[in-house]
Amino acid sequence: MADTDRVRIRIRRGDWEYEAEGPKDFVEASVAAAKEEFQGSLRIPPPTTTEVTHQRETGQRSGTSGTRIRLKEFIDEKSPKGHIEVITALAYWARENEGLQDLGKEELERLYKIAELRRPTDSRNAMAQVKSQKGWLDSVGGGRYKLTAAGEDFVNLDLPRKR
Repeated sequence: MADTDRVRIRIRRGDWEYEAEGPKDFVEASVAAAKEEFQGSLRIPPPTTTEVTHQRETGQRSGTSGTRIRLKEFIDEKSPKGHIEVITALAYWARENEGLQDLGKEELERLYKIAELRRPTDSRNAMAQVKSQKGWLDSVGGGRYKLTAAGEDFVNLDLPRKR
């Protein structure tokens, strides 16, 4: 099954939260069953569309510390400069928060959009430049790149820059 066939959804209403991940049909059936079960027993009103969070659209997840972190907040906190640094930070965030081990053009452009940043003119070339100029990404074939240990260290240890 391709990664594009997988869906992850999180529904939150007050203190109640439900999350499902897997093939689209499974997730839809799971959400419907959960709504029936929990609405009756917990008297939870149906979630509104603004309360249904699709991780790939919002860039939200539970961090390792248990706090909520948004991609835009992460980028604002790390303050990368230029596309080479931004792409490295996006690859790091995607690996840690979405479990993406590698990125292609589509994922990179989606992440730029979520982070509310201007996309590079040529995303594939921009990822290739990160690899050739800094070694922070490594090619895994098919126009896809993964974060290297050096890239991880850059994001963890060098960003944000000390003034």
